[in-house]
Amino acid sequence: MDRGPVVVVAALCLAVMSCSGGSVPSPSPSPAAAGAASPVPTAEPGAPPEIDRVTPLPKPLPEVAARVDGQPIPTRTVRLIVEQSGRGRGAAAEEPAVYRQALQQAIVRELLFQEAIRRKIAASDAQVEQTYNEARVRFKDDKAWAEMLKGQGWDPQSFRNELRVHHTIQALLAKVADEASAQATDQEAQAFYDSHPAVFDAGERVRASHILVRIPEGATGPAKEELRKKADALLQRVRAKEDFAALARKSSEDPGSAQNGGDLGAFGRGQMVPPFEQAAFALKAGEVSGIVETPFGFHIIKVAERIPGRKLPFAEVKDRLKLEMMQQKKQRAQQSFLNSLRAKAKIETFL
Repeated sequence: MDRGPVVVVAALCLAVMSCSGGSVPSPSPSPAAAGAASPVPTAEPGAPPEIDRVTPLPKPLPEVAARVDGQPIPTRTVRLIVEQSGRGRGAAAEEPAVYRQALQQAIVRELLFQEAIRRKIAASDAQVEQTYNEARVRFKDDKAWAEMLKGQGWDPQSFRNELRVHHTIQALLAKVADEASAQATDQEAQAFYDSHPAVFDAGERVRASHILVRIPEGATGPAKEELRKKADALLQRVRAKEDFAALARKSSEDPGSAQNGGDLGAFGRGQMVPPFEQAAFALKAGEVSGIVETPFGFHIIKVAERIPGRKLPFAEVKDRLKLEMMQQKKQRAQQSFLNSLRAKAKIETFL
């Protein structure tokens, strides 16, 4: 099958298998967040190679960037990865590390796809068409869709080919994860909980609502001052005992919270932009702030409740912790699997 050009979705699906060996960010509380050991030792055979950031790229670039067990990886494929990563313009596009990082992503993709073919794993036509149609539906007509594809170096067939590779690789990785039988026991979760007490120390939180007067990007001077006056008029209505939630529903320009009366729920430190956080945590329950300016606009904040910090009990976090430990075990199994493919493959690179 023609490998086709590389699509962003395929690069993203390989995040767990990236050539840097990093793991996907996970929800807190997290073994990774607590400084747990790296999933795969860098000394493991087939571990990701060190990226050469110094040696200049050859000029001109060769047509073939690498070969994986004889299968060529065209340099245009690597270039597409660079461009679609957002680093394909300006001086950054010429950095050796940018191209070599992209090359490693292409090598990972090729290794996994070859292994999937050997195992007779294949994506279904239905999967490919469903994903294709989900991407296509965002465009108003066939012309707009074709123009987008052309601008990214694709046509409908090459895009379908890439989606087929993507789903084939995903099926392989899922099979590897399932074969790992990566279960986490209550004892493992308890041991981690006991040895990382700081991870489960939930700090103080506040439950707050706000009314937002949004500042359009680039607004300065008189325009910004008019918006501040608008926010101040709303503040005076709050101070005159007008119902805060009703006023937020009618006047707040935050679409995510206005319909809920401005309610933002409970949040801890580090979850909001600094000026908003500082103002909210300075208020007592029931108090209303003055005008608070952030990059989003002018806010009026009302704190409904202050929630004291506490240590999360093991029973409350056990299931979530076991799920994350199981996911990390699966990620380690996938990374080790990739390393084994890399160790036994003949990989030639020319960049």
